Amino acid sequence: MCFTPIISLTTFIIEFVVASYLIFFRKKSVANLGFGILLYVLGLYQLFEFLICTTGTPHIWARAGFITYTFLPAIGLHFVLRYLRKRHSQILVYTPPVLFSLYALLNPGFVVFATCTRMFVKISTILSNQTWLVGIYFAQYFAFLAYTIFLLIQRLPKEKNKKKKKIEKYLLTGIIVGLVPALVFLVILPSLNILFASVYCEFAVLFTIFALLSTKADAE
Repeated sequence: MCFTPIISLTTFIIEFVVASYLIFFRKKSVANLGFGILLYVLGLYQLFEFLICTTGTPHIWARAGFITYTFLPAIGLHFVLRYLRKRHSQILVYTPPVLFSLYALLNPGFVVFATCTRMFVKISTILSNQTWLVGIYFAQYFAFLAYTIFLLIQRLPKEKNKKKKKIEKYLLTGIIVGLVPALVFLVILPSLNILFASVYCEFAVLFTIFALLSTKADAE
């Protein structure tokens, strides 16, 4: 959440508008499509956080939020691999988030509790009580993000095309400021029962800015 539900809802609207702009009104490219889909997913998370605080069914939206951010690393890796034209198995990339999402959907007690105050959102899932499973979850989440960042860092010194190099810099920075904080604020800290000021929407907005910079560079 972003301190007040209205800010979270506003962030959701901004991200959906920008995502639609990138996908439907800008040049068709892997970078624009990737940024757009990630923005849709980030926007959905903001919407679910808003619904946690404004409806009488916070457990439902907490479960939906978990599924949403569980797919972020896989989507990021998938589109970076596509952009770099590296052959890969989509089944291999998406199997971990699909399995964890099915576990969340099929387990009636997956969300232990979900509460909202002006400054904090506190959500606990049964993953926190299953050390081996939460370890696997952390490992795949971190591995996907780390590999995505590694691919872009490895590519940058080799890229001779100035326009593509600029886009790759925006992709790298966007992944770092948009998805790495998700690992910290949405996955690690809640699993340790640590309350934190709900600032993730600020990182989501930064990701939106880099998405717009990327599409601008792609049009030059």
